Amino acid sequence: MLKKIFLFLTFIFLTSAVYAESAPILPASYYGTINVEGGGTLNNVKLVAKINGEERGSIIIKNNKFGGKSYSEEKLIVKGSSDDEGKTVEFYIGNYKADETTTWKSGDVKELSLTFPKEVLGNNERHNISNNISTNSSISTNSTVEGSSGTISQTIAVSYNDVASDIKSEKIKKIVHNYKLILGSEIDKDLSAKHLKDTSELVNKPLEIKEDCILIGGPVANPLTNKYLSKFNVKVTNNYPGAHMGVIQKQTINGHNVILLAGSDRYGTKAAVEYFKTLDDIPSEPTFVEWKDDEAIKINKP
Repeated sequence: MLKKIFLFLTFIFLTSAVYAESAPILPASYYGTINVEGGGTLNNVKLVAKINGEERGSIIIKNNKFGGKSYSEEKLIVKGSSDDEGKTVEFYIGNYKADETTTWKSGDVKELSLTFPKEVLGNNERHNISNNISTNSSISTNSTVEGSSGTISQTIAVSYNDVASDIKSEKIKKIVHNYKLILGSEIDKDLSAKHLKDTSELVNKPLEIKEDCILIGGPVANPLTNKYLSKFNVKVTNNYPGAHMGVIQKQTINGHNVILLAGSDRYGTKAAVEYFKTLDDIPSEPTFVEWKDDEAIKINKP
């Protein structure tokens, strides 16, 4: 009898150990306000979280706020592992560090108030070069200055502050900046869309396309994809192109340019979004991709 009890307890212990080892490590999530010494407003500026000097997450500051309290609002997601439990999280804007820190804990959701020196305002979005140039435009403007040594040409570039910094080509940055991002699922927003652009529109019904746009998600997740899928060459379903596979394709609908980034599942859509960020231009033919080993790769047509 004692032997049976011992074996049973051993089984429970081993099962618990295996479960503990396999339990996922959730990231920590933060939201809150930014205070600048002496006053001032930060807008369209990246806030970076670091552990041991390594970047673990970032978010864009909007009018001295980052993220929000409600479930649907974006958060500063800070990734970690079991080894990071209890370690200090530091917050940076450019080279400037916040006075405050916090302790990383898996699954933590915390409101923070971060204070930065007044010098941090130098990282703010650039002011208009002229009344005709928007701070959110990414253009180059040339000016010449006459001098005794000849003519000096200057090029002033303004960044697209609302798009992902890891988009490789200026053309794709401009497209993402100018096109409306439309999706039908909060999951696709958190997993994919917010890593492409800061702003997006979440819809729950099949509206008319009235402007250039990027549709995120397949026909089950996105009502507009479902409505206009017949216009595209590749008809994405839950089974095609397949698990963790997606497709990048474009079409003209109602006189507007429409880009579809969709997959058979959430990770197929994520693959389409992430691979789209690596392109130099919109492909003329559908491009098939797959999410494999935590990255998006191009694949042959299934």
